Amino acid sequence: MNIPKHFNILIVSDVIFPDEEAGSGRVTWELSRNLARRGYQIVILTRGQKELPENEKKEGIDIWRFQNNFFKCRKIFRHLVDLYHFDVICFHHPFSALGVLTSGKGGKIPSVYFFYSPWHEEYQIRSQDLRRGYLRGEIGTALRKYFENRILGKSAWVIVLSNFMKEKLKDWHKFPQEKIKVVPGGVDLERFKPTAKREIIRDKLNLPENKFILLTVRNLVSRMGLENLIMAIKNLVNRYPDILLVIGGKGYLENRLKEIVIELNLGRWVHFAGLIPDELLPAYYQTADIFILPTKTLEGFGLITLEALACGTPVLATPIGANIEILEKFEKGLLFKGIEPKDIALGIRELLDHKDRYEDLRERCRKFIEENYSWDKFTDEVESIFHEIIKS
Repeated sequence: MNIPKHFNILIVSDVIFPDEEAGSGRVTWELSRNLARRGYQIVILTRGQKELPENEKKEGIDIWRFQNNFFKCRKIFRHLVDLYHFDVICFHHPFSALGVLTSGKGGKIPSVYFFYSPWHEEYQIRSQDLRRGYLRGEIGTALRKYFENRILGKSAWVIVLSNFMKEKLKDWHKFPQEKIKVVPGGVDLERFKPTAKREIIRDKLNLPENKFILLTVRNLVSRMGLENLIMAIKNLVNRYPDILLVIGGKGYLENRLKEIVIELNLGRWVHFAGLIPDELLPAYYQTADIFILPTKTLEGFGLITLEALACGTPVLATPIGANIEILEKFEKGLLFKGIEPKDIALGIRELLDHKDRYEDLRERCRKFIEENYSWDKFTDEVESIFHEIIKS
């Protein structure tokens, strides 16, 4: 069978960058723009925000937004499938995938599904945090598990970013193991890179020059373990009074985290930076002394780990999910012993007590990323899966 080198691909996603600053949205966008540069006809169908245009062209990609209207998603898809005659559909999230697959036409086109994390498990954690009620939580969890399983059943291949998430997939859904592909995420090596102007950048970001800055950038939700990180800081400030924890991000746990800081009298040592604009992210990574991931559960990959390391900033992380896969490959000593405040405090203290190896570590961070992670490498592997689907 003769297969054209380039064909028409529909990317279906709940979020894309820069509509929303989410890790999966970043993966979706970087894959889409790389495929478009390689000559593929790329169309994106995404949820989008109401203030954004329903249709626009960006970097050669035709973007359509159904603006959180499930029935509009189905309607737009039926229009697009007649217009473009897609060869492959690439699903990135279950909500939008469900809209396409219930349209009457979506199931007839071969597809691949990106499994970032179990839809029902994320919902369950959020429901418990927001105290939505037992019955509502159980019903919502069961429905999401059922629908994601149906979506997987329609997929020719499933892509995961880590072996951890591959095991999660095996735990919750039945899917042929030979059709699951682990493809680690990438990083923009031109955008995320070290700098020699760290003091100047701190001044621009209104961060003190004389502090040892510990940075974390997370959604402020319970599974990120930020309360444990704050409590770890309480165990460190007497011995290291010059440290400053900078927390970037927004989320429903923000007020509670600020209350914890007040209760522990840590106002001098913890700074909430709010949602950091994407254009400032490299600067924050570059000027930090250490980046910290205190995750408690469901760390599917963590693009921010790659971005921080690409900027030459060492990453300390809990031994959860893909944190292990990335850091064991680089420097096992950067993993905390556990997720508790005492484990986090001990890991930070070990690095602070051995600053003599710090500069060498910064150089090795960048080299490690250059040798192992890029969006081009990521796109190569996904592209080969698309060709395998067309062949079969």
